[in-house]
Amino acid sequence: MTLLEVRNLSAGYGQFQALFDVSLNVNEGAAIAVIGANGAGKSTLLKSIAGVVDVIFGEIIFDGESIVNLQPHERLNRGIALVPEGRRIFRSLTVDENLSIGAYSRRQGVWNRELVYEVFPMLAKLTDRRADKLSGGEQQALAIGRALMSNPRLLLLDEVSLGLAPIIVKKLYEILPRIRATGCSLIYVEQDTNQALSASEYAYCLLEGQVSLEGKPADLSREQIASAYFGIGVNK
Repeated sequence: MTLLEVRNLSAGYGQFQALFDVSLNVNEGAAIAVIGANGAGKSTLLKSIAGVVDVIFGEIIFDGESIVNLQPHERLNRGIALVPEGRRIFRSLTVDENLSIGAYSRRQGVWNRELVYEVFPMLAKLTDRRADKLSGGEQQALAIGRALMSNPRLLLLDEVSLGLAPIIVKKLYEILPRIRATGCSLIYVEQDTNQALSASEYAYCLLEGQVSLEGKPADLSREQIASAYFGIGVNK
């Protein structure tokens, strides 16, 4: 069953248009990768779905209903949660306080503090520690955990691996199947192409705000991905 459908989406910031006629589909329980170079429009796509970027044209259908005119908090209440690039946690608050804020929408579901601490054991012993005293990996785990506290049906992950050591990235990605097992669909935005493709069942590559390639990762060759990523010989 289709959970999210993005149809011919154009979006941007004021006078600057960052996305041009982008279409994307996400099924219930699926994991989708969105890859591309810096400035390709990946983060703008996630922000458009979350409602924090203006849509110029196009449609966003979630669970069979248009959400293009809904505010970000209304989309959160529908079950769309964004883990933004740079984590954006509340640095002066403790781990436990950050998780409490994540639950403010009061959506019903399986996620609560106990499950977050079970899934992210690195946080379980840090409940009273201020977020600004955490390592980069711990902060990223907290950002994901805070989003999960809203019991999302769709989790948008923007650059999970950014600035983290490979071993920490590996640990975080190993946790994501556990999140999917609760019925939550995922969209990963990554510059780490190998990591994103290995964790997804379908992928979209963006180039200059447009979809330059899409398909199942197993069906995409390295040459196709490189061409779509860098814009060399792309067939649109």
